[in-house]
Amino acid sequence: MPVTDAPPPDRQVSYDRRALVVAHLDAHPDKTHSWSGRYEAVLREHHQRLLDGLQRLFGFSLDREGWPADAAALAMLFRGTVDSCLALRTPGSGFLEGGLIIGKLENAGQRGEHVLTALHRIHDLTEQSRQAHLDILATLVDLAFGAPAQRVVTSADLRAIGVDDTPPPFLSEYFDDY
Repeated sequence: MPVTDAPPPDRQVSYDRRALVVAHLDAHPDKTHSWSGRYEAVLREHHQRLLDGLQRLFGFSLDREGWPADAAALAMLFRGTVDSCLALRTPGSGFLEGGLIIGKLENAGQRGEHVLTALHRIHDLTEQSRQAHLDILATLVDLAFGAPAQRVVTSADLRAIGVDDTPPPFLSEYFDDY
Protein backbone atom coordinates (compact mmCIF):
# COMPACT_ATOMS: atom_id res chain seq x y z
CA MET A 1 0.00 0.00 0.00
CA PRO A 2 1.50 3.38 -1.01
CA VAL A 3 2.23 5.90 1.69
CA THR A 4 1.10 9.46 0.99
CA ASP A 5 1.18 12.78 2.71
CA ALA A 6 -2.31 13.55 1.43
CA PRO A 7 -4.42 15.67 3.75
CA PRO A 8 -7.31 14.03 5.62
CA PRO A 9 -10.64 14.01 3.78
CA ASP A 10 -12.23 16.28 6.40
CA ARG A 11 -9.75 19.10 5.82
CA GLN A 12 -11.23 22.52 5.23
CA VAL A 13 -9.82 24.76 2.53
CA SER A 14 -11.27 28.20 1.80
CA TYR A 15 -11.38 29.47 -1.77
CA ASP A 16 -11.64 33.16 -2.62
CA ARG A 17 -11.48 34.80 -6.05
CA ARG A 18 -7.68 34.55 -6.09
CA ALA A 19 -7.97 30.79 -5.52
CA LEU A 20 -10.54 30.67 -8.33
CA VAL A 21 -8.01 32.39 -10.61
CA VAL A 22 -5.29 29.91 -9.59
CA ALA A 23 -7.69 27.04 -10.34
CA HIS A 24 -8.36 28.61 -13.75
CA LEU A 25 -4.62 28.79 -14.46
CA ASP A 26 -4.02 25.24 -13.22
CA ALA A 27 -6.78 23.85 -15.47
CA HIS A 28 -5.78 25.91 -18.51
CA PRO A 29 -4.94 23.72 -21.53
CA ASP A 30 -1.72 25.70 -22.12
CA LYS A 31 -0.45 24.99 -18.59
CA THR A 32 2.75 22.98 -18.91
CA HIS A 33 4.08 20.48 -16.42
CA SER A 34 7.37 18.66 -16.09
CA TRP A 35 5.81 15.26 -16.56
CA SER A 36 3.52 13.40 -18.87
CA GLY A 37 1.57 10.18 -18.91
CA ARG A 38 -0.89 8.99 -16.33
CA TYR A 39 0.08 11.53 -13.64
CA GLU A 40 -0.43 14.42 -16.04
CA ALA A 41 -3.91 13.08 -16.86
CA VAL A 42 -4.82 12.63 -13.17
CA LEU A 43 -3.60 16.13 -12.33
CA ARG A 44 -5.42 17.75 -15.25
CA GLU A 45 -8.64 15.95 -14.32
CA HIS A 46 -8.33 17.11 -10.70
CA HIS A 47 -7.67 20.73 -11.72
CA GLN A 48 -10.61 20.78 -14.15
CA ARG A 49 -12.98 19.20 -11.61
CA LEU A 50 -11.94 21.77 -8.98
CA LEU A 51 -12.34 24.68 -11.41
CA ASP A 52 -15.76 23.46 -12.54
CA GLY A 53 -16.91 23.15 -8.93
CA LEU A 54 -15.60 26.56 -7.92
CA GLN A 55 -17.18 28.25 -10.93
CA ARG A 56 -20.48 26.59 -10.08
CA LEU A 57 -20.30 27.84 -6.47
CA PHE A 58 -19.19 31.35 -7.45
CA GLY A 59 -21.99 31.48 -10.01
CA PHE A 60 -19.91 32.52 -13.02
CA SER A 61 -17.37 31.11 -15.44
CA LEU A 62 -13.98 32.54 -16.33
CA ASP A 63 -14.23 31.08 -19.84
CA ARG A 64 -14.47 33.54 -22.70
CA GLU A 65 -18.27 33.14 -22.86
CA GLY A 66 -18.75 33.58 -19.11
CA TRP A 67 -17.84 37.25 -18.87
CA PRO A 68 -20.55 39.93 -18.76
CA ALA A 69 -21.03 41.75 -22.06
CA ASP A 70 -20.11 45.09 -20.48
CA ALA A 71 -16.78 43.61 -19.33
CA ALA A 72 -15.49 42.55 -22.76
CA ALA A 73 -12.43 44.79 -22.49
CA LEU A 74 -11.62 43.41 -19.03
CA ALA A 75 -12.06 39.86 -20.37
CA MET A 76 -9.55 40.62 -23.12
CA LEU A 77 -7.02 41.88 -20.56
CA PHE A 78 -7.78 38.84 -18.37
CA ARG A 79 -6.97 36.45 -21.26
CA GLY A 80 -3.78 38.35 -22.09
CA THR A 81 -2.70 38.27 -18.44
CA VAL A 82 -3.45 34.53 -18.23
CA ASP A 83 -1.32 33.91 -21.31
CA SER A 84 1.48 36.05 -19.88
CA CYS A 85 1.33 34.30 -16.51
CA LEU A 86 1.41 30.84 -18.10
CA ALA A 87 4.49 31.85 -20.10
CA LEU A 88 6.57 32.64 -16.98
CA ARG A 89 9.63 30.39 -16.74
CA THR A 90 13.03 30.10 -15.17
CA PRO A 91 16.08 28.32 -16.58
CA GLY A 92 15.20 25.36 -14.32
CA SER A 93 11.54 25.21 -15.30
CA GLY A 94 10.67 21.70 -16.32
CA PHE A 95 13.40 19.98 -14.32
CA LEU A 96 12.04 17.35 -11.96
CA GLU A 97 15.31 17.16 -10.06
CA GLY A 98 18.29 19.48 -10.29
CA GLY A 99 20.70 17.85 -7.85
CA LEU A 100 23.29 16.94 -10.45
CA ILE A 101 23.31 20.48 -11.89
CA ILE A 102 23.43 22.10 -8.44
CA GLY A 103 26.29 19.81 -7.41
CA LYS A 104 28.29 20.70 -10.52
CA LEU A 105 27.77 24.41 -9.90
CA GLU A 106 28.64 24.16 -6.21
CA ASN A 107 31.89 22.41 -7.15
CA ALA A 108 32.73 25.00 -9.81
CA GLY A 109 33.94 27.63 -7.39
CA GLN A 110 33.24 31.31 -7.84
CA ARG A 111 31.84 30.97 -11.37
CA GLY A 112 29.41 28.28 -10.20
CA GLU A 113 28.36 30.47 -7.26
CA HIS A 114 27.76 33.32 -9.71
CA VAL A 115 25.40 31.11 -11.74
CA LEU A 116 23.58 29.89 -8.61
CA THR A 117 23.12 33.45 -7.37
CA ALA A 118 21.73 34.54 -10.73
CA LEU A 119 19.40 31.50 -10.84
CA HIS A 120 18.04 32.39 -7.39
CA ARG A 121 17.54 35.99 -8.48
CA ILE A 122 15.66 34.89 -11.63
CA HIS A 123 13.51 32.55 -9.53
CA ASP A 124 12.64 35.33 -7.07
CA LEU A 125 11.83 37.81 -9.85
CA THR A 126 9.70 35.24 -11.67
CA GLU A 127 7.75 34.56 -8.47
CA GLN A 128 7.24 38.31 -7.96
CA SER A 129 5.94 38.53 -11.52
CA ARG A 130 3.60 35.58 -10.93
CA GLN A 131 2.18 37.21 -7.81
CA ALA A 132 1.64 40.48 -9.72
CA HIS A 133 -0.16 38.54 -12.47
CA LEU A 134 -2.40 36.91 -9.83
CA ASP A 135 -3.14 40.34 -8.31
CA ILE A 136 -4.21 41.67 -11.72
CA LEU A 137 -6.32 38.61 -12.51
CA ALA A 138 -8.12 38.60 -9.15
CA THR A 139 -8.84 42.33 -9.43
CA LEU A 140 -10.18 41.97 -12.98
CA VAL A 141 -12.52 39.22 -11.75
CA ASP A 142 -13.69 41.53 -8.96
CA LEU A 143 -14.26 44.41 -11.40
CA ALA A 144 -16.18 42.26 -13.87
CA PHE A 145 -18.31 40.12 -11.57
CA GLY A 146 -18.80 42.30 -8.49
CA ALA A 147 -20.52 40.77 -5.46
CA PRO A 148 -20.32 37.12 -6.60
CA ALA A 149 -16.54 37.49 -6.84
CA GLN A 150 -16.48 38.46 -3.14
CA ARG A 151 -17.67 35.02 -2.08
CA VAL A 152 -15.50 32.63 -0.15
CA VAL A 153 -16.38 28.97 -0.55
CA THR A 154 -14.99 25.95 1.25
CA SER A 155 -14.12 22.31 0.79
CA ALA A 156 -17.42 21.51 2.52
CA ASP A 157 -19.30 23.57 -0.09
CA LEU A 158 -17.52 21.66 -2.84
CA ARG A 159 -18.29 18.31 -1.19
CA ALA A 160 -21.94 19.35 -0.95
CA ILE A 161 -22.10 19.56 -4.76
CA GLY A 162 -20.16 16.33 -5.22
CA VAL A 163 -16.67 17.76 -5.83
CA ASP A 164 -13.75 16.33 -3.89
CA ASP A 165 -10.96 18.92 -3.66
CA THR A 166 -8.45 16.52 -2.11
CA PRO A 167 -5.28 16.78 -4.21
CA PRO A 168 -4.28 13.66 -6.13
CA PRO A 169 -1.44 11.50 -4.82
CA PHE A 170 2.08 12.78 -5.29
CA LEU A 171 4.09 12.18 -8.45
CA SER A 172 6.23 9.61 -6.63
CA GLU A 173 3.29 7.22 -6.62
CA TYR A 174 3.43 7.24 -10.43
CA PHE A 175 7.19 6.66 -10.83
CA ASP A 176 6.57 3.20 -12.29
CA ASP A 177 5.06 5.03 -15.29
CA TYR A 178 8.37 6.76 -16.04
